[in-house]
Amino acid sequence: MNRTLPLRSKLENVVIVGGGIGGLTASIAFAKTNQLKKVTVIEGKPTVGSKQGSGIALWRNSLRGLHQLNVKNDLEAKGRYLTGSMSYRNGKGTILAVPPAQFPDNFPILCLQRSDLHATLLHHAEANGVTIINKRVSDLSDISTIADIDIQKTLVVGADGIHSVVRRQLTAQTPIFMKYRYWRATIPSPSSIDTNEAYEIWVDKGRFGFVPLKQPEVFWFYSEPCNEEYVSSEMTNDDKKRYLVGLLSGNNMNQTVRTLVEETPASQILQTPIHKVVVKGNWCSSDGKIVLLGDACHATAPNLAQGAGLAIEDAIQLAGSFKLHSDPVAASTHYQSIRKPRARTVQTMADAIASLGHMRYPLAHIRDSILSSCPQFIAGPVFETAVSYSLGGDYTPPHL
Repeated sequence: MNRTLPLRSKLENVVIVGGGIGGLTASIAFAKTNQLKKVTVIEGKPTVGSKQGSGIALWRNSLRGLHQLNVKNDLEAKGRYLTGSMSYRNGKGTILAVPPAQFPDNFPILCLQRSDLHATLLHHAEANGVTIINKRVSDLSDISTIADIDIQKTLVVGADGIHSVVRRQLTAQTPIFMKYRYWRATIPSPSSIDTNEAYEIWVDKGRFGFVPLKQPEVFWFYSEPCNEEYVSSEMTNDDKKRYLVGLLSGNNMNQTVRTLVEETPASQILQTPIHKVVVKGNWCSSDGKIVLLGDACHATAPNLAQGAGLAIEDAIQLAGSFKLHSDPVAASTHYQSIRKPRARTVQTMADAIASLGHMRYPLAHIRDSILSSCPQFIAGPVFETAVSYSLGGDYTPPHL
């Protein structure tokens, strides 16, 4: 096919495999550009937008993009901005690092339930005419039948996560287990907990984090270094909670940590092995008609709370690149040239946070001594500079 032809003579449809945050955002973005006749999302889980029990933080990058898609206001009604302090602490509660007082103004963070974000994106996708199909894609050959389209005239977007089916068409690279897993839950806040601040506590056996959501809910997580992806499948929910409480017991453990975990119903505690995906080659096929986004091409540890944000940025940039360039090769190449460095930055910094937070004695003691003794007039600006760097500086999404 002549690659100088206009986009509409080459591509008529976009099929997004994966109905998660990145996939639904991409569907809304493509629908708003009006470049293609039909936008379809195929999701293998029984219910797209179903309840997923964990909290999520959206930083200014993703908020700027969601504002452009007219989604931001709905999300603000379901979440809350972090207005109090945020900090890193040791197991005794001593503050090791804290940003300057103006940080919440410079870096707004909207905290909400992941399920609320998902459901809101689903609502907007359907309102913009996106077709949602709940079927499993095992191979790309399934797509033309499932979506009832001509695959030769279709852009296929792989937004199907860490274990992406679409990625297998482009590379043999597989996810890397990072040797730790996340335990997490969302619960009504115990009366003894201050819900105006967020923090991460670096304890003897991992990292514990706390994020306030829209009252009365709060979200907590615990990062446990381990060699196996999951605890024994024979353990009941109560067994898992006892195991977790045992890990978080000890003389050096902050009382807040114990309170949050002990007051969480065992059935609501989730565990997720942490994987990283690094696609060293292209994120797209040679003809530009198969493209990856989100965890499918750059899954990162959730240590910077930017995984969902990266997927949202990817989705909007992908639609913007295909609006800017009529040739799929040029469009997909433009997209990945912008997104690859950004993803690499977040992955590198997320790994660094994990390395710092998972230090054991005596390195942890040295780390704590250095950080706690650093004057705030030095530590504050360093904190803010690091966050700004992780967010790609003054990032602005493409105009759709």
